[in-house]
Amino acid sequence: MSTNASIMVRNGLGYAFHIEGSRPFLDRSQVCSLPLYPELAATTVLAWKKRQPFSVTTTKFIEFAKNFVKTYNNREQ
Repeated sequence: MSTNASIMVRNGLGYAFHIEGSRPFLDRSQVCSLPLYPELAATTVLAWKKRQPFSVTTTKFIEFAKNFVKTYNNREQ
Protein backbone atom coordinates (compact mmCIF):
# COMPACT_ATOMS: atom_id res chain seq x y z
CA MET A 1 0.00 0.00 0.00
CA SER A 2 1.61 3.25 -1.05
CA THR A 3 1.82 6.26 1.22
CA ASN A 4 -0.74 8.08 -0.92
CA ALA A 5 -3.16 5.17 -0.66
CA SER A 6 -2.66 5.08 3.11
CA ILE A 7 -3.52 8.75 3.42
CA MET A 8 -6.61 8.40 1.23
CA VAL A 9 -7.86 5.38 3.20
CA ARG A 10 -7.22 7.15 6.50
CA ASN A 11 -9.37 10.06 5.28
CA GLY A 12 -12.22 7.76 4.24
CA LEU A 13 -11.70 8.22 0.50
CA GLY A 14 -11.69 4.54 -0.39
CA TYR A 15 -10.08 1.16 0.13
CA ALA A 16 -6.65 -0.14 -0.78
CA PHE A 17 -5.20 -3.56 -1.47
CA HIS A 18 -1.76 -4.59 -0.30
CA ILE A 19 0.28 -7.74 -0.10
CA GLU A 20 0.49 -9.10 3.43
CA GLY A 21 3.88 -8.34 4.90
CA SER A 22 4.71 -5.67 2.34
CA ARG A 23 4.42 -2.91 4.93
CA PRO A 24 5.98 -4.28 8.14
CA PHE A 25 6.13 -0.78 9.67
CA LEU A 26 2.40 -0.23 9.14
CA ASP A 27 0.54 0.84 12.29
CA ARG A 28 -1.82 -2.12 12.62
CA SER A 29 -4.06 -0.18 15.02
CA GLN A 30 -5.05 2.07 12.11
CA VAL A 31 -5.53 -0.62 9.45
CA CYS A 32 -7.98 -3.48 9.05
CA SER A 33 -6.62 -6.28 6.86
CA LEU A 34 -9.05 -8.82 5.46
CA PRO A 35 -8.01 -11.78 3.32
CA LEU A 36 -9.56 -12.05 -0.11
CA TYR A 37 -11.77 -15.05 -0.77
CA PRO A 38 -11.26 -17.01 -2.84
CA GLU A 39 -7.55 -16.61 -2.31
CA LEU A 40 -5.69 -14.91 -5.16
CA ALA A 41 -2.40 -16.46 -6.16
CA ALA A 42 0.29 -15.13 -8.44
CA THR A 43 3.69 -16.26 -9.60
CA THR A 44 6.81 -14.22 -10.06
CA VAL A 45 9.54 -14.70 -12.60
CA LEU A 46 13.11 -13.47 -12.32
CA ALA A 47 15.05 -13.57 -15.59
CA TRP A 48 18.40 -12.34 -16.83
CA LYS A 49 20.57 -12.71 -19.93
CA LYS A 50 23.13 -15.50 -19.93
CA ARG A 51 26.77 -14.49 -20.31
CA GLN A 52 25.88 -10.87 -19.54
CA PRO A 53 28.44 -8.91 -17.51
CA PHE A 54 26.80 -7.73 -14.28
CA SER A 55 27.83 -5.49 -11.45
CA VAL A 56 28.99 -7.14 -8.22
CA THR A 57 25.66 -6.20 -6.60
CA THR A 58 23.60 -7.79 -9.38
CA THR A 59 25.76 -10.92 -9.35
CA LYS A 60 25.30 -11.26 -5.57
CA PHE A 61 21.54 -10.78 -5.93
CA ILE A 62 21.30 -13.50 -8.59
CA GLU A 63 23.30 -15.86 -6.35
CA PHE A 64 21.01 -15.02 -3.43
CA ALA A 65 17.88 -15.64 -5.54
CA LYS A 66 19.18 -19.00 -6.78
CA ASN A 67 20.04 -20.12 -3.23
CA PHE A 68 16.69 -18.92 -1.91
CA VAL A 69 14.76 -20.89 -4.55
CA LYS A 70 16.91 -23.97 -3.94
CA THR A 71 16.29 -23.76 -0.17
CA TYR A 72 12.57 -23.13 -0.66
CA ASN A 73 12.21 -26.08 -3.03
CA ASN A 74 14.05 -28.38 -0.61
CA ARG A 75 11.69 -27.33 2.20
CA GLU A 76 8.63 -28.13 0.08
CA GLN A 77 9.76 -31.73 -0.53
